[in-house]
Amino acid sequence: MRATVVLCDIRDSRKISDRQAFAAQVSHCMDALNEQSDDLIAKFAVQAGIDEFAGIVTNPASGRIMQKLWFGLYPQAVRCSVVVGDLDIQAIANDVDQPPAVYHFDGPAFHQAADQLAGMQQTGQLFCYHHTSLETWQSELISALGDQLYAQMLGWTRRQHEIVREYMQRDSQSAAAKHLGIDQSAISHSLSAMDYSRFRRNLGLWQACFDEIWVRRKVN
Repeated sequence: MRATVVLCDIRDSRKISDRQAFAAQVSHCMDALNEQSDDLIAKFAVQAGIDEFAGIVTNPASGRIMQKLWFGLYPQAVRCSVVVGDLDIQAIANDVDQPPAVYHFDGPAFHQAADQLAGMQQTGQLFCYHHTSLETWQSELISALGDQLYAQMLGWTRRQHEIVREYMQRDSQSAAAKHLGIDQSAISHSLSAMDYSRFRRNLGLWQACFDEIWVRRKVN
């Protein structure tokens, strides 16, 4: 079968002082990702302690899944290696309404994602995407835009992150301000200072790349 592997590891995990609290944060993030059953082929699961985890998703979901993951693990940085390619699955008895566990899968896409992740540890890149049916420059463009978006997000303060999260969830400055207990002008000023409009526009373009790839592959 052909699918999208998402393989991640936590950057500078040894520097995390409260590993118990972070483990709870990772668990909560995995639960949130696994609620998106329509986007999943295999549920996200921790691979090694709390430092590595993986899941398998549909290609159009790649951008949405990354957003949830990045917001869910902020302020901790995570390297994300995403590869669209061939996978093997073991014969399993599984609830047809629920995605199988990720450990039932193996194959070229998993191995390529692992090799890609190892390279990212050397280059400092935080997001890397490879689609075996795309031109190299196309995958590199998607990688560069995703890496830039994530770097921008990691540069936010905790308060800025909170404001963006609430605004994106409610799509209303007044609703976000009410929930946070602050004036709408504070929301507007913070979003402007962060150049949020540029971030949101680039985020939309990034997601459109995944949607367009899906449409073109279905047509062809």
